Amino acid sequence: KKQRNKPSNKNFVQRLNERKRNRNINHKKFQQNKDEFVNIFRKENTQNKIGVITCTNKCKFLFNIINNYCQQTYSNKKLFVVLNNESIDKNILVHLLDKRNADYEILHINSKHKLGYCLNQAISKCHEQGIKYCSKFDDDDIYLPEYLTEQVNALDTQDAILVGKSVCMLYKPYTNECRLIDHGRSEEHTSELQS
Repeated sequence: KKQRNKPSNKNFVQRLNERKRNRNINHKKFQQNKDEFVNIFRKENTQNKIGVITCTNKCKFLFNIINNYCQQTYSNKKLFVVLNNESIDKNILVHLLDKRNADYEILHINSKHKLGYCLNQAISKCHEQGIKYCSKFDDDDIYLPEYLTEQVNALDTQDAILVGKSVCMLYKPYTNECRLIDHGRSEEHTSELQS
């Protein structure tokens, strides 16, 4: 008779214990991954909402406004566009923002009102909706994707009530030059761009 090599009780018990250990390790790893995901999700949802306010009376800047807003990496945001010109068709803006799935509100304010009045109306809308922070975007400027994130981080960590940038780039298309303007030091550096 041939005898099969039966595993000894000792080997069997060892293998069982090994499987239990592996199962515990995998469970711990799963729990860590789950906790990490939950924390990221919570962090994302507890971000302070920021209202991005922009006023315009020129139709040619609508695409710039939308691009500046939509490229921001900060996700908890809402765009408040103040159209300060009766001839601008609100439906164009609605169509473009809906295509980008943007969270927005459009205010149409008579052109007889000045910029300060328009901004105050948008700020009031932010406060009515419980939005903690407001950021003003100029219709003709370009804002890099991390702009809002840096603003909110400064407000949260520095206990500030107002933040701004002291350094900005200025591009002159007619002379093809780019200037770095440092408002903090009153310095200006000019360089000609290569085409």
